[in-house]
Amino acid sequence: MCTSWDIPYFQLIQEFIFCISRDDDPLFIYTLSLRRSEYELLKREQELDAEFDAFPKKIIDFVSCLDSSNGSHLRGGLNDNNALFKFDLVGKMGFKWVTVLSLPLRRVTDKALITYLVEKIMKYKACLKELDTLRDLLLSEQAVC
Repeated sequence: MCTSWDIPYFQLIQEFIFCISRDDDPLFIYTLSLRRSEYELLKREQELDAEFDAFPKKIIDFVSCLDSSNGSHLRGGLNDNNALFKFDLVGKMGFKWVTVLSLPLRRVTDKALITYLVEKIMKYKACLKELDTLRDLLLSEQAVC
């Protein structure tokens, strides 16, 4: 499963977009667009202590520090009609498993799916172009030696 966090780095961040996809299934794409006002509601509901601007870094830090020895892990599951993917960050506190954060991501459909796939193709093309350039550079350096 590929998890990407589209986190804009500018002064006044208005929105975070969370996206979960699988490379082996192009139709498995779920996103959540979270604006400041929506985050405030989520913050109250889930008793979060991070401010909006620090929120993505907290998630990234949690994911970066996942450790099988202490049991922290990610959990995800689809609802009955596959329209919603529940993404949870789970940690262990003493003797109990605790859901640190739960995000409801919605399935991407129609135009948004096409846009997403086009963006992925463009990224792959850019990577291929960069690899071609590096290959050409290496070949030219080998020819000189």
